[in-house]
Amino acid sequence: MTVQEQTAPTGAGVLTNADGLIILTRPETAKKDTITIKIPDLFISIVGKPRELNPFLEETTSTDDWACKIKWLGYKDRILTVDEYLAFRRPSSGMGPTWSVTEANKIPCEVVEHPSVEIFRDLVIDIVSIANDIYSCPKDIPNGEGSNIISVLLRQGYSLQDAIDEAGKMVLDRYKIWEQAVRDLPSWGEEVDAVVLKLVQAYSNVCWGNMNWSFVTSRYMGNEKEQARTTGLLTFAAKDIEKTARLPQSS
Repeated sequence: MTVQEQTAPTGAGVLTNADGLIILTRPETAKKDTITIKIPDLFISIVGKPRELNPFLEETTSTDDWACKIKWLGYKDRILTVDEYLAFRRPSSGMGPTWSVTEANKIPCEVVEHPSVEIFRDLVIDIVSIANDIYSCPKDIPNGEGSNIISVLLRQGYSLQDAIDEAGKMVLDRYKIWEQAVRDLPSWGEEVDAVVLKLVQAYSNVCWGNMNWSFVTSRYMGNEKEQARTTGLLTFAAKDIEKTARLPQSS
């Protein structure tokens, strides 16, 4: 992705996790003229049975809690390391609720929790978190948002282009680990192996779904989303980059 120092338009808002949580627990509160009324029915249709609803709600609540924590982290008046940032970013990625749906298949716990399978869950969290930060930086940087991997790198002294390139490398490095992890998968027998491969494919679909959605919605790149998809080019205002690169002043 290449950047130019101009001003890029930003997109519109979407339904928040908190909104979705309220609608799932109290569907009568949803507005009758919006798609939100379909959320509970859609979830049940995907899972098949409501048995996973409680884990889904618990994970959604946890995600919202961590989203507040990482927002607070972005206003800290010190330079964060990438590891420090990711320690907060991972649990706010929204992947927890996704697992409650993705892992609803009948796979033995000892298989799902085996390190050779669990590694894919960890990789998805990092890939989605870092990629989402790249896609959302056209919105975050003009707002001076500190809770973004690009903002963290800017505050470490990277130029915007170098920060995006470095974040992109982090994603590619994790895909290399993914490819090796697929080759290293052990066998639990033909029947279980087939389900495990479907689970790994589901994990992969989460990554691709995040990417595809980011170029369909106007939330992050505004009117530049098609230009970004076809050319990899985005525009930013130099003053916004400078503002985001500065550490917040402690109160």
